[in-house]
Amino acid sequence: MNIILYANGTSENHGCEAITYSTENILRGLYQQLYCTTTNLKYEKNLPQNCHWIEYSYFRKPTILNRLISKIERTTLHSNRFMSSNPWLEHVYSAFSNCQVALSVGGDNYCNGSYGWLYQLHNKAIESGLKTVLWGCSVDKHCIDDNLMREDLMKYDIICARESLTSQILSSFHPNVKLYPDPAFTLPFQELAWPADEDPAAGYIGLNLSPTSMACEAKKGMTLENYKRVIEYILKNTSYHIALIPHVVFQNYYGDLLELKKLYHSYVDSKRIILIHDNNCHVMKGYIRRCRFFITARTHASIAAYSSCVPTIVLGYSIKAKGIATDLFGTSENYVLPVQNIRSETDLLENFKWLLNNETAIRDRLTQLMPSYIERAYDARNEIIGLGD
Repeated sequence: MNIILYANGTSENHGCEAITYSTENILRGLYQQLYCTTTNLKYEKNLPQNCHWIEYSYFRKPTILNRLISKIERTTLHSNRFMSSNPWLEHVYSAFSNCQVALSVGGDNYCNGSYGWLYQLHNKAIESGLKTVLWGCSVDKHCIDDNLMREDLMKYDIICARESLTSQILSSFHPNVKLYPDPAFTLPFQELAWPADEDPAAGYIGLNLSPTSMACEAKKGMTLENYKRVIEYILKNTSYHIALIPHVVFQNYYGDLLELKKLYHSYVDSKRIILIHDNNCHVMKGYIRRCRFFITARTHASIAAYSSCVPTIVLGYSIKAKGIATDLFGTSENYVLPVQNIRSETDLLENFKWLLNNETAIRDRLTQLMPSYIERAYDARNEIIGLGD
């Protein structure tokens, strides 16, 4: 059969890159041709070349002409339908006609507040006669109250939830919800030398900071202050070095580098802090897996750490972080610090101290669990085999 992996973003988000690569690996041998969508074709040079790549956009590109047309429409018709319509999805529609199975890359697409384009793509896949799968998803409880979302979710032949909290929510109304770990748990790693050309005896503590999570702060600037308190504690009370590791590298305020550079320049004189340069998801996992501890606000950065048995704190802002941590440890307490709940400049530091004190138990837990957990992620291929019967 031919399979299309759609609704994914770009490898500028290394989580999207990890999903695409890992899914291709999990499904290898099941398809004659695999189609993969991306919102930035120029950035897909590192991904499997046996994929047939399709570039698309969620909305019209903000060119001068399109902006002018949109302004005229807003002024005369008090509408913004032109810019919010989806003409750039036509390339995906064309690929649907060549496929038998469509995998909508779940991730947190159904948590992000903009769903019209997802519904449109899903309906077109069904109209084209494809079996549809929501693949590796997290969906929050608000879906139960959103009739349009609930209607769309009901149309999937199979939903593969990546954590049990989502599985419980969706199983309350969908008859075919399966629970499998996020495909990125299977991602291979590649190790390059540290940028400082040294690997200190004490090791590195990895830090990742995300503007997406910072946007959920109860008090502006509190997340950054929490990171500073952790860095200052590490420099004063331990011999660890610090590695600032970006995982989303959009060249705008959605990327991680802007905030990480602020931290780097604040503490560069300590000679114990480095900023990791961008590379593909395998290399970024290679850096993360060599950290002694990891603090991150990006889900797939945490998956790179968990799958490498690195004790990790996640600054979560939605169900996905809590769900994954609960499946691994039986609870999200101490492992996930919701950004919305940060009230003090030392909240993260207190969690970090707990992580230091419980390192052995956490690492032993992950070492024992991870082989079977990763194998379970590969088992998701059996759902796709069943669709081809």
